[in-house]
Amino acid sequence: MNAYGSFFAIWNSFEIVVEILIRRQLRTSYQQTSIICASLGFGAKINILCSLLHDKRGNEKGIKLLRDAQNIAARNSFAHGFIIDNQHTGRFDLIKRDVKDRYKISKKSLSSIAMGYHTISFSEAFSAVTEHFNVSHDQIDRYAHSIAKQT
Repeated sequence: MNAYGSFFAIWNSFEIVVEILIRRQLRTSYQQTSIICASLGFGAKINILCSLLHDKRGNEKGIKLLRDAQNIAARNSFAHGFIIDNQHTGRFDLIKRDVKDRYKISKKSLSSIAMGYHTISFSEAFSAVTEHFNVSHDQIDRYAHSIAKQT
């Protein structure tokens, strides 16, 4: 469960980085960016960002890094599924439901080690994004705090 929590902490920072990059592209204030992004799901945010980045040459690598991080995270499975902990085996089952043409349930069994590797892989992809776009932890904190202080 620690790795599961760590994964979502990194995801939270990744989503903030996407908003920071949208802010840079649109040259908006923190508050304007927050207003634009607040009601958008992550899919819309990343699509907007990638479209904005496509407008300028030389952003292919950055777009690839963003999409790689998104794919490695497989966040939807974790965020929209639920966990059943099996304390006897030290594993947990991630249950995902899908309703399109048919109702489908899938189960993925993970050990704490597998979840740890997943978190490390995503963390490395996240770091590649922040390094490429030169986004520091201070910038992430500044953006988050600018929103929080409006409460």
